[in-house]
Amino acid sequence: SKRKYNDSSTNHSRVLVPDENTLSRLVAARLDLPISQHLLSQNFKLSVIKRCWEDQLRLKQDDFVSDTDLLIACIILQKQIIHINGNKENIIIPSMKMKLIREKEQNHTQTDEQSNLSSSMDSVEGLPAENQFNTKDMTRS
Repeated sequence: SKRKYNDSSTNHSRVLVPDENTLSRLVAARLDLPISQHLLSQNFKLSVIKRCWEDQLRLKQDDFVSDTDLLIACIILQKQIIHINGNKENIIIPSMKMKLIREKEQNHTQTDEQSNLSSSMDSVEGLPAENQFNTKDMTRS
């Protein structure tokens, strides 16, 4: 018994999920749907399909728009699980990763500038005295 209310702005009905017990019942009902059974037969783990339904109902308060949306959600979640493999360091947060990349580039640029400056100084110091630039030789016009 799905409880829904109408959202006239989108002409769409939403699933009310007042508590975890209700969520659990709603998810259990959706796991019996043909699309969920089909995904199971395609070697998706029950835990992955269940988690996709839970997240969808919890976050969107609505069913997947299409079977394809559920399939894509399952593929993404399965790939995340495989990639992360229980290791927190394997979780990449784009904003944090970009910050690290920018900091590395900035440090690399500063190191290059310092090394260019010191090599310029070395090359000036290596010149014979008569070729070194001397400000005393400058005359005012």
